[in-house]
Amino acid sequence: MGAMHAQKVNRQALLWLALLVCLIGAGCANAPPTPALDTPLPASTTASVASAPSTAVPRGTAAPTTVSDAGPSPTATDRATRTPRPSPTATATPTRTPTVTPTPTPTLPPNTLLDNARRDQDNGDYEAAIAGFSALLGEDAPAEVHRAARYGLAETYLADQEWGLAAAAWEEFLNLYPEDEAYARAAFMAARAYQATGQCEKALLLYEASLAGDTTLADLIHEEVGDCHASLAALAPLPRPSQEKAVAAYRQALAATTDRSVQVSLRERIAGIYLAMNDPAAAVAEYDAILAVAEIES
Repeated sequence: MGAMHAQKVNRQALLWLALLVCLIGAGCANAPPTPALDTPLPASTTASVASAPSTAVPRGTAAPTTVSDAGPSPTATDRATRTPRPSPTATATPTRTPTVTPTPTPTLPPNTLLDNARRDQDNGDYEAAIAGFSALLGEDAPAEVHRAARYGLAETYLADQEWGLAAAAWEEFLNLYPEDEAYARAAFMAARAYQATGQCEKALLLYEASLAGDTTLADLIHEEVGDCHASLAALAPLPRPSQEKAVAAYRQALAATTDRSVQVSLRERIAGIYLAMNDPAAAVAEYDAILAVAEIES
C-alpha cells in the first residue's frame, strides 16, 4: 500500500510539471518577434539609446567614473573668463562729528552793561537799549544797578512810544521804589503813558501824585490834566462837568508858565471849550487875550 501511494504522488507531480512546461511553451510561441538589427529604430528610441551611458564593463578593466548629469566640468578657459561674483560692499558707519564747544563770551561788569544800554538810549537805538536794560534785570547785579535798569527800561519804552509797555514798566518801578527820589517824575511819566493809551482816569491819579511830590513840572502837569478832562468830556453823555474841569486846569497851567507861546496854546484850547459849551462871549475874550499877546510880541 505504501509503495502504491508513493507512485501515485509521483505521477501527479509529473503531470503538474508537464502542464507547466506546456504553458511556458505556449507563451513563448505567442510572444512578438524580436526586430532585426538592420531595422531602423524610432528617432526617440535611438536618441534614448545613444544618450544612455553603457553600464557594461569588460573584465579586467577599471570601472569608469560616473559622469554627473549636472553637465560637463568647466575647463581652465571657462574658469579664467567667468566673471567673479562681486562681494557685497560694506556700508560705512557714519562718524559722528564732534560738537565744537563755543568759546564763552566774557561777561562784562554790570556797571559797564548799564553804561552801554544808556549809550544806546542816547543814540536812539531803542531796541538795543531795551535789550541791554532787560538783560541787566536778569543779572546778579547790585540793587542800585537793578533800580537804574528798571528806570531806563521804562524811559526807553516811553521814548519808543510803546505806550502799554511803558505804562507797565513805570507802574512796576513805582511799586518797587515808593520812596525813590525820582518817584514824582516816574509818576508823571507813567501818567503820560496811560494817557496815551486812553486811560485818562489812571493818568489823572498819577498826575496828582506827581504834583504832590514835586511842583517843578506844575505847568506841564496842569496842561496834561486839562487835556485829560477835555478827552473825557468828548466821550461823556453830559460833557459840561469835564469841560469845566478842563478849563480850570488850563487856567492853572497859564498861571504857572511864563512862556507866551504856551500861553497862546492854552488860551486857544480854553476858547474852543467855551464854544463847545455855547458860550461865545467867553470864547471871544480868550481870542482877545491872544491878540494882546501877539501885539506884545510884535
